[in-house]
Amino acid sequence: MGLTFHNQLALNKAFQCVEEALIIRKACLSRDAQEIGDTLNMIGFLQVQRGEFEKALTLLWDALHIRKKHKDHMKVSDTLKNIGNVHSEKKDHKLAVECYEKCVSIR
Repeated sequence: MGLTFHNQLALNKAFQCVEEALIIRKACLSRDAQEIGDTLNMIGFLQVQRGEFEKALTLLWDALHIRKKHKDHMKVSDTLKNIGNVHSEKKDHKLAVECYEKCVSIR
């Protein structure tokens, strides 16, 4: 549902759905489950769109940690791209370029 609301540009509803999904997944799965990493990445992505850059970075770094554990290289590169986008929004272009370069090297 969160993705559906996101695609309809209903960001607050999307955020609520994905946050609820995270609560449920944390209650049912191990803390390093792939699904938790995916959910953290999505919440981080939504936080960027809301302008909450520091919150987004915390969530995205947590997602990156989980995704690296599972060696899901495409998801790692997606999260690195999202982290790069946060740094770009914050006008920290050096860190943004570093993230984008890591992303490209993985892909």
